[in-house]
Amino acid sequence: RPAGTRLLARLDVGLFAIDEAHCISEWGHDFRPEYRQLGLLRQGFAGRFSAVPIMALTATATPRVADDVVAQLQLRDARRYRGTFERTNLVYRVVRKRQLFEKILRYVQAHPTDEGIIYCLSRASTEQMASRLAAHGIAALPYHAGLDGETRRAHQHAFVYGDARVIVATIAFGMGIDKPDVRFVLHADLPRHLEAYYQETGRAGRDGLPADCILYYSGADRAKLEAFIEQKEDEQEREHARWQLQQMVRYAHATCCRCVPMLAHFGDDHPGQCAHCDNCLEPPVMAEATREARMLLSAVARTGQRFGLRHVVNVLRGSRSQQVARYGHDRLSVFGIGSDRRVAQWLSVAEALIAGDQLALRGDAYPTAHLTGAGLEVLRGNVQVQVVQSRVAGTGRKKAGTSSAAAPVQERHSERCPDRYSDPRSEAQERVDEDLFQVLRELRRRIAVQKSVPPYVVFADVPLRQMAQLKPTTHDQFLRIKGVGDAKLDRYCDVFIDAIDTYEKQQAPGLRPPLVSP
Repeated sequence: RPAGTRLLARLDVGLFAIDEAHCISEWGHDFRPEYRQLGLLRQGFAGRFSAVPIMALTATATPRVADDVVAQLQLRDARRYRGTFERTNLVYRVVRKRQLFEKILRYVQAHPTDEGIIYCLSRASTEQMASRLAAHGIAALPYHAGLDGETRRAHQHAFVYGDARVIVATIAFGMGIDKPDVRFVLHADLPRHLEAYYQETGRAGRDGLPADCILYYSGADRAKLEAFIEQKEDEQEREHARWQLQQMVRYAHATCCRCVPMLAHFGDDHPGQCAHCDNCLEPPVMAEATREARMLLSAVARTGQRFGLRHVVNVLRGSRSQQVARYGHDRLSVFGIGSDRRVAQWLSVAEALIAGDQLALRGDAYPTAHLTGAGLEVLRGNVQVQVVQSRVAGTGRKKAGTSSAAAPVQERHSERCPDRYSDPRSEAQERVDEDLFQVLRELRRRIAVQKSVPPYVVFADVPLRQMAQLKPTTHDQFLRIKGVGDAKLDRYCDVFIDAIDTYEKQQAPGLRPPLVSP
């Protein structure tokens, strides 16, 4: 028998606690067939464990998954305890996936002390992204299942211990990672479903401080994932995967509070106006686009539904490219009828149609555009189409420091990076001395290196920010810092108080370094 069962046969077990329980369900986002065998705990070992309580724990169970977990583990009279799925310190945003690397580079450079995760769909893209970031002086490392175990452990160690600021990873990275000070999670590709997206973004801000969750999205991502889905042999699996992908796409195109569709997926009702997503902080402006939608669908039909969106847009805009001329598409009635619209505007219309299942992209490497039944209704003039003007269509962007009617306290975190908001709920955040906070972070890093532990083991960011706000000068004051007990008081009090005192003296008039004119 396997070593695990031999061990169980000798133990007097009082409780079975099963973590990541969503893996038990075939409807869960990380289904593992071997987890199904955990249900045998009730039946095996000559009934020794038939009366032993079982606890199943997960952070990403939909109601359907929860029901399946109860059934598979044969739980009896199971009580269910649910917390809210809303993570109020995470700021959710969806950004157009154009000039992807430039946007990610700008974001990472604009937050030079933040550490985070960038998720990519393929192993090759993780390698490429990490390499390009490293070429710009950013300590970034790749992580995927194709790397050998020693390399994966080394890269994970470097990230957890603060030697690598960015880890670029596939979904192989994350489970079991308990790094509390991850300040951003960026998705360079569309996740397969909301469960995965929720769990992956949940690796940000575990210390309770604000963190960014940005999804870079384009309709082509959907086509790639649909191609993967069609490779599944089981039709029931394909159907479920299609439904999961549709929920993810609807989230990406949502114009309401993003917490509404996300939490509804997990069986929670949310009233909206969360104040920590892009749609609440900067409500989108909708624009009528029915005429443009009919023009685009007509061009798809007249080019034979055999070409990608770029070619269709080139025909609409009257491009004299070789491909347009080769197929005689410069002689079509739709040639040039959309020359007054930019490429980005036409692609935004296409994305809105894709989100509404009125246009489909099929194929993997070179997806082609196809009309759907719902698209024919648009083409006939029976259905109206709107697009998001401000962010999806790219016709305007609020400048740093402006506010919206729905969120009057909104502030941009940085003019260089309009992809991040400051947290409008935390007044204490505004009173933190950021320069002192960085001094204390560096002190923490040096201590962590000496002790060979991750920096957050010394102190997480939360107590450091409290120190930078309250600036304790005595043992009693230091003991009031969150996370400080007798042990940490003895180990670190004097050295951190000395650092704060030295910093304060350097800030005193007459001791500050002279200003140098640029």
